[in-house]
Amino acid sequence: MKKLSAESKAVPKRKLRAAQGTVANPTGVYTSDDGGRYYVRQIGNTIWWAGLGNGGTGDNFTNVFRGTRTGNVVSGTWVDVPRGTNTGSGTLSFQISLDPTTQRVTFTRRSATGGFGATFWQFDIPQGLRRPARRRVKRKR
Repeated sequence: MKKLSAESKAVPKRKLRAAQGTVANPTGVYTSDDGGRYYVRQIGNTIWWAGLGNGGTGDNFTNVFRGTRTGNVVSGTWVDVPRGTNTGSGTLSFQISLDPTTQRVTFTRRSATGGFGATFWQFDIPQGLRRPARRRVKRKR
């Protein structure tokens, strides 16, 4: 199981258009304490995700989620799909927050049924999606 670290990169400013601790739109990629990678999208007040276990391979579990956001609380249903070996389904509720120290969006589970494993998610930027550092080019005068 991958241990989450607060030393990772901060959330881009466009993801942090937040007032009074409210995260405007948590769309992005998250790692979780169950070793999975979750691809999250918010459209209106609906949250969708595809969650792939085993660091994103989906070998042990692959699930989809659809929930409704009210403030910073999301409640909805999840189901495992046959990419992985798990075959569970149930309900899930979690809190969206912004870690004041790391400035990263996090999800914290409030309740779950059906044996859902993750309890904590943290915004992540997968290595392949990180922008390379800009090289400064000196102009000749």
